[in-house]
Amino acid sequence: MDLKKLTRERCQFRRIFNRHAAKEKFTDADIEFLETKFKAIISLDQRIQEILLEDVNYDEETITNEFNDCQEIEKRWLEIKCNGAGSSKQGCTQIPLNLPKIEMRKFDDNPKSWIAFWTQYEKIHLGDIVIIQAESSHRLHWPIGIIKETFTGRDGCTRTARVKTASGEKVRPYQRLFPLEVSAVSQEWLNNVPIHKGPSDTGNVTSDASINDNPPSGITTRSGRTIMPPIRF
Repeated sequence: MDLKKLTRERCQFRRIFNRHAAKEKFTDADIEFLETKFKAIISLDQRIQEILLEDVNYDEETITNEFNDCQEIEKRWLEIKCNGAGSSKQGCTQIPLNLPKIEMRKFDDNPKSWIAFWTQYEKIHLGDIVIIQAESSHRLHWPIGIIKETFTGRDGCTRTARVKTASGEKVRPYQRLFPLEVSAVSQEWLNNVPIHKGPSDTGNVTSDASINDNPPSGITTRSGRTIMPPIRF
């Protein structure tokens, strides 16, 4: 078919499509009417593009303009289909709701105003068993200690604590202390649990006084070294 005839026919379909697409609201009948015109335009576009691509007399600019015009029609049809057809076919109605406004607290460039907010998540107490972070060793080798004392700053917030470990006492900030599941609060709760003694608890038990924890002195090893009892365990 002649290219000019196809172009004139498509021009008429585009004129009708653009005139009906200028409405603000679309009914179901309008959507179906525009869909038929759009399908006719797409069919003509494909036939015209095949002729332009097969004929070497047309330059690249003419072919590019043709494809751009086709994309504009497709984009306009998708907008109409999403906005108009989606609301009419699904029957969705917008109901105004008077909901309360929730505003999240924003940072006001003053760190002191947020101290009370972060301290409410404090989980370290006196007597808790914690893991102490050590940058010089692997995580598996971090020492374990018990909280002996906490230090309160001028603003009334506690940020550092004195921890007793196997190698001595250390003062560390809360950021480097990781509490375990067993805390001093849970230990107090366990101590208050009543213990019910059964009939087997009334048996004869050997007194601790008759047990000698210290080994006899003067015992030597096979290499000749004298065994010394440990002073502290």
